[in-house]
Parts: sequence; C-alpha cells; structure tokens
Amino acid sequence: MGNLKGDLLVNGTHYLGNIEVWKGTESLYLVNELPFEEYIKNVVSAEVGTNWDMEALKVQAVISRTYAMYQKKKNGTNANFDLTSSVLHQVYKGPLPIPE
Repeated sequence: MGNLKGDLLVNGTHYLGNIEVWKGTESLYLVNELPFEEYIKNVVSAEVGTNWDMEALKVQAVISRTYAMYQKKKNGTNANFDLTSSVLHQVYKGPLPIPE
C-alpha cells in the first residue's frame, strides 16, 4: 500500500525508520525496517523490568540478539519480514527508554 520513512504512531506505539504497509487477506501489515542493533535495544527495553541489574540487561541483549539471528536465518530471504513484534518472536514496541 505504501512506504514511508520517519515516525509512525500505531495504537500508542511509535515506529521509527523505514516503514512499509501492505494489505493482507484480512488485515493490514506494518513492516518496520531498522538497524539490527537498534531493534535489539528496543526488544530488551520491552522485555525487561525497570529494576533489572546491568549484567542482566547484557545477558538479555545476548539472548535477544541470538534469537533474532536464528529466526532471521530460519525465515530465509523470501519472507516479507524477518520477525514479528509479538511474543511469537520477541516483543518489539518501538523505541522505549532503557532502564537504568
């Protein structure tokens, strides 16, 4: 349906970067393309508690990075996207503040 670059707000979530919207058989799909490390930073922010220790955040980043690479390889290059933004893969809610 279209492409845009910038900031898109959907259901209270901001998505930054290259954004593609396409129509499926029963719904619209939003594909957000962004640098891999930016994705990992945002996944870690979405999946951790606000009081996590720095070492736990580092471990979560390694786990998230490993899982994302595995899923990306598993999906191959023929898919319209690498990962979903739900608990099906990893929770991605766009840019969130990283807990201190």
